[in-house]
Amino acid sequence: MKQLYYTWLLPLCWTPVSVLGYLYPGDEYGLYAMGSLPGVWAYFLFRLGDVNSVLFPLHIALGGALVMALGGLALDKLHANRRTFWLAAPVLAVVLFVYALASYGSLKEALARNGSYQAYAFVSINMAVYIVAALLLAWSVMRRVIVWSVRRGNTAQPENEET
Repeated sequence: MKQLYYTWLLPLCWTPVSVLGYLYPGDEYGLYAMGSLPGVWAYFLFRLGDVNSVLFPLHIALGGALVMALGGLALDKLHANRRTFWLAAPVLAVVLFVYALASYGSLKEALARNGSYQAYAFVSINMAVYIVAALLLAWSVMRRVIVWSVRRGNTAQPENEET
């Protein structure tokens, strides 16, 4: 289980918040779509019901859970730093929440537009989870390439060409 930390963590963090985000979707389901971005592909592939169907949020949540699990597996294989995720994701979620509310003239206007604080909170949490996971994945790949390159002794030295 320790070797599959992110493989379980990312879907467990993302999936329930995606389902809750459906209950507080924002204006025209816009915030729900942004927060559930990793799972939106499932809707276009399977088309299980319309937006009012019980199947709608479930197949988006399951599709997103699959994407998050695959991303988590990659993070596990690259031995991504766990502390970085736990520090960055909550901070980014708070920043996104405050930014989303502040992007309107007033809190009253923001709430009139998207309905509730929960709509902003759920989209902020999910976006933070998948943005931090993507950045951590990119960083882990770059770190792995740099370490591999240094160990291999690759340096930018031109070869001697005899003429």
